[in-house]
Amino acid sequence: MKTSNHREITNIICEYFNIKKEDLFSKTRKREVVVIRQLNYYMIRKFTNLSLQEIGNQTTGAEYNFKQDHSTIIHSINTVSGLRRFDKEVELKCVSIESLINVFIKTGDIEFIKVILIKKIKNAGNINDLIKLSEGQKTLIENIKLKENESKS
Repeated sequence: MKTSNHREITNIICEYFNIKKEDLFSKTRKREVVVIRQLNYYMIRKFTNLSLQEIGNQTTGAEYNFKQDHSTIIHSINTVSGLRRFDKEVELKCVSIESLINVFIKTGDIEFIKVILIKKIKNAGNINDLIKLSEGQKTLIENIKLKENESKS
């Protein structure tokens, strides 16, 4: 599933890692910030139809006076792809974030994600917990859709 709302993906990333947008889009080269920034670009590329150039221009915005070249976006995507293959912790975080983004795409409710799911996913200890949580999300989404259909009737 895709979304056109790259800003909400950035909001999810910032909320998940407890980082301010100003810090995410600062020119700092601190490793912890750079990796989160790269992950943000990776997720935006995966879940939107934005081109590499659009990601570099639109995801940072004029308010931060910080734009990225398309080659930086390519490097970020390749870096995260490599990290996912070899670092279980990064893979686990990516799976968690992808789950959050998928729920957002299906429900459109960013506050729901911020308040409930981020806390649960951050507290998940292993992949089995994430699988259980993912199954719970499916049930929750089905319940939301049923309520929406009932209210339309």
